[in-house]
Amino acid sequence: GSTTTFTLDYTVGSSSSIFVSVAGVAQEPEVAYNIGSGGTQIIFTAAPASSDTVFVIFLGIAMEVATL
Repeated sequence: GSTTTFTLDYTVGSSSSIFVSVAGVAQEPEVAYNIGSGGTQIIFTAAPASSDTVFVIFLGIAMEVATL
């Protein structure tokens, strides 16, 4: 209903590092939501309705791999 900021389970580097769906509709990064608090929170520009299902898919983590 009125909450726009939620804590994420994982720290992400950018809003493009996650896929977000609200009520079955994909949300556009930097338009519908942003990342805050060093990558630990998602901040929606408009609060999802209390009856909406919100899910977040973490798209992976960045890794630095040494090559020989």
